[in-house]
Amino acid sequence: MRLSRKTITAAAALGLGVLTGSAGALAAKVPAAEQEYIWVAANVSHPFYAEGKAGWEAAAKSLGVKAQLVGPENPDVQQQITLIEAAIAKPTTAGILIYSVNDDAIEPVLNKARAAGIPVITGNGELKDRSARDAFVGTANSALGATAADLVGKALNGKGKVGIVSFITAQNHQERVQGFKDELKAKFPDIEVIGIASEDGTPQSETTAAATFLQAHPDVNLLWTTDAGSGFVAQVIKEQGLQGKVLAVGTDRTAEQLAAIEGGTVYATIVQDTFAEEWTALYFLYWKYNAMSSISDTCITKPAVVTKDNVASMQKPFVSQTPPKDASDQVYVWVAANIGDPFYTDELKAWAAAVKDLGVKPTTISGPVTQDVPAQIAVVEQAIANPTTSGILMGAAIDYKATDTVLAKARAAGIPTLYGNGQGEDSSSRDAFVGTDNVALGRKAGELANKALNGKGKVGITAITAALNIQQRIDGFKDYLKANAPGIEVVAVVNEDGSAKSQTDAAATLLQAHPDLNLVYNTDDSGSLFIAQVLKEQGLAGKVQVIGTNAAADQLPTLKDGEVYANVTQDLYAEEWISLHFLFWLHNKMTTVPDTCYGAALVVNKESLSK
Repeated sequence: MRLSRKTITAAAALGLGVLTGSAGALAAKVPAAEQEYIWVAANVSHPFYAEGKAGWEAAAKSLGVKAQLVGPENPDVQQQITLIEAAIAKPTTAGILIYSVNDDAIEPVLNKARAAGIPVITGNGELKDRSARDAFVGTANSALGATAADLVGKALNGKGKVGIVSFITAQNHQERVQGFKDELKAKFPDIEVIGIASEDGTPQSETTAAATFLQAHPDVNLLWTTDAGSGFVAQVIKEQGLQGKVLAVGTDRTAEQLAAIEGGTVYATIVQDTFAEEWTALYFLYWKYNAMSSISDTCITKPAVVTKDNVASMQKPFVSQTPPKDASDQVYVWVAANIGDPFYTDELKAWAAAVKDLGVKPTTISGPVTQDVPAQIAVVEQAIANPTTSGILMGAAIDYKATDTVLAKARAAGIPTLYGNGQGEDSSSRDAFVGTDNVALGRKAGELANKALNGKGKVGITAITAALNIQQRIDGFKDYLKANAPGIEVVAVVNEDGSAKSQTDAAATLLQAHPDLNLVYNTDDSGSLFIAQVLKEQGLAGKVQVIGTNAAADQLPTLKDGEVYANVTQDLYAEEWISLHFLFWLHNKMTTVPDTCYGAALVVNKESLSK
């Protein structure tokens, strides 16, 4: 895909990842067939990598690029650094996926790779310094730990003593352990964590750590392993004659673990979706390097729980299918809330580019011109009735309960569904969410308000208050101010419907009712533009600050001249590009996909535009 000059200019102005983050995004340095993507593992020979390797290789085949899995046999950050240095020196290297062993040590060389124009994605665990990578694709490790705690609570009926076998020096494992402990404390106060057995991620170390712990703690009731070692732990339990007395809960899926679940020694294991992780990571690297699209900042995969009840169905790994050479009959439906709004400009460009990239039937945005729930539902019902419908994106729901119901109906009919812009209330109604972390967006706006007002003043909000995603932004905004700026008071929230007239009227009403207001925060679309105009008309320009959301072309002049203090933007281009690709992959059974992908909340102001 070749970006238009207008799109490039807008993207550059907004600081979006289409053109920033790595010099390699400006232009592909080598043809696709010569591009090499390097996945640097932590302990490359561990059986844990089998599923991820399948996803990595399947994505490489789909894209027609070269991809390698490399890494030390045992966790060794210096070896990882050496491998990354070698990749940087190679002119055909187009992207790096890293499983970090030591964040502090690895981050400088990752920054070096990015400075050399090589995109970097971290998998399995997030880095301490997020500026050292372009994106994270992997597991929410604290949530994984909490899921493990729930399983342990069930296995022990809420009472007992637990030991943890963990690669505890690794940041992602520390997060799992903390999530585990926090969940036990909150839900199962009668379960005691009596110790942590440290291991280094190798089968031998996992086996030794478990054996030593069991000998030192004969009263332990269960061992939880934070990585793929529960199969080895189960063997130790057998060897020490403790089968039936000590249970195990594991992480990930290996043949040894599944056999131990069938045998009853391992109660359950939590399986990370590493196929989706590696497939998505490679595609993200490819898109970034070849300047095809910006990418999500954070993608969280959805783990599955394997127990004796479902172990038989979980034995077979996912196998990627090849899509048809001609997909021109596949129809993908994008449903929006108010399709005439300029908010959708970048999204329309991205959707059209993705349609062209995939070779599917050309479609565009559909839905009501104004906020109309029955009209939205009718569009989805029509899509369900159309036998060529291959996927549905609910890009901006109005009533999430209503759309959850109709999207669940679509999924039951075998049609993949995604939410964008805002999450639904029932995650089972969709296959994935691709969009903005709306609470984080609101918090970023709160941070800007605090800076603009030096921690003291009165704020009003104009918002589509009925929309769940907007409610989340308001909550994030208020929560940030409550925690960090108690001297700033939110005095009112005025409802509007997203139209230019409604946003203008809401701002006028707010300012007339609160003449002592210091700042107005608009949570959606182009509202900051209309607020700036109202301030001019009421003679309040320069006296009342404005913080808005998004930055369409018509909003940029008000930001450049300082009429609007700042806007927090969503990466809408990436949202639609990724969403259509996810739907295509799901329909054609090419891969599973991450559960949730969040774009970065970026700040646009006079200073950033001057650069």
